[in-house]
Amino acid sequence: MIEYFLPAIILLGVITSYDDIKFGKIRNKWIIAALVFSLAMNLFLFLKTGELYWAIILAINLFISLIVSFALWNFGFWSAGDAKLFIAYSALIPATVYSRSDFDLFPSFYLFVNTIVPYFGFLLVKSLFSSPWQKTKKAVFSSAKNFPLLLLSFLAIGWLAELVNSHFFMTRNMVEIFMIYAFIYFVTDLILAGLVKKFKIKKIKTWHAYALVLAARILVSPKTFTDYSALAAVLLNALAYAAIIRTSYNICKNSFARKIKIKSLRTGDIPAEAIFRAKKGYAKRYVSEKDFLLNKSLLSMEAEGLTKGDLEKIMALAKRKKFGFKTIAVYETVPFAPIIFFGALLTIISNGIFINLMTYFI
Repeated sequence: MIEYFLPAIILLGVITSYDDIKFGKIRNKWIIAALVFSLAMNLFLFLKTGELYWAIILAINLFISLIVSFALWNFGFWSAGDAKLFIAYSALIPATVYSRSDFDLFPSFYLFVNTIVPYFGFLLVKSLFSSPWQKTKKAVFSSAKNFPLLLLSFLAIGWLAELVNSHFFMTRNMVEIFMIYAFIYFVTDLILAGLVKKFKIKKIKTWHAYALVLAARILVSPKTFTDYSALAAVLLNALAYAAIIRTSYNICKNSFARKIKIKSLRTGDIPAEAIFRAKKGYAKRYVSEKDFLLNKSLLSMEAEGLTKGDLEKIMALAKRKKFGFKTIAVYETVPFAPIIFFGALLTIISNGIFINLMTYFI
């Protein structure tokens, strides 16, 4: 079935990659064209074969992809254009492609993994070669310091991850289970931080929410905590997440920040430092996304970067000499459309998750 969709996938990938690299945008007309083509082609195949099953899987997958993409955009993971492009690829890649993975109801999860993991690996390797040892050591210590919170969160979301796996994936592959845990943890943490920002909850922290979820899990399913093998699996997942993903993220985050003059800031720049009120004027420091929310930074942490309003505010303060500094750290950005295109091709080649490729060499 992929032969019907492959030309459109390649065409969408080439055009949107060019636009993103050249102009820094993903045009809506290409997204709409991809969705219309997918609808027309799937209707043609249904009339030709009479098989309704794949059409149902496509509809469910698109619905879940829409929710996930919107949530990740709304809470600052990626831009609106990237979210829409992910939905377009979800529509164009038929469910039959995922024949070697436990795709069930949300096969585009593997598209997400195949996009993020290789890109993340590339950034990590680049960071390790370009980042000073002091920064790398700081990232490792930061992950170790936050491990108790990670363990608490994994005990809490393990419940949710088990439900998601049993209803959407039904996989027993340990690598896939770890990725599901990591994905659920990441999305949950992102949403909780976003809710803190939206409702301006000052006294409630993320770990409070995890503690409540864990308490509910103990009340509803106390037998879970007498299964030592299950608890050991959660602990190993938490350790792996802290050692691999969280530490790698900290290393990459520190390595891809650069200093620029405040007067050189432009819309779309993504700040790596928060500017917030201090006892004497304003101060700045490198902080996490949550700190940007809780410290009321003057600068946005939206995926699209600084807004026109952000710039007007900070430039006005700079002219009035309210800052005791002249530079601010911003993250280096890269076009994301080529990365999603690579993830889509990797999904097609591996018939699901990229680790399937390893079986060709074993």
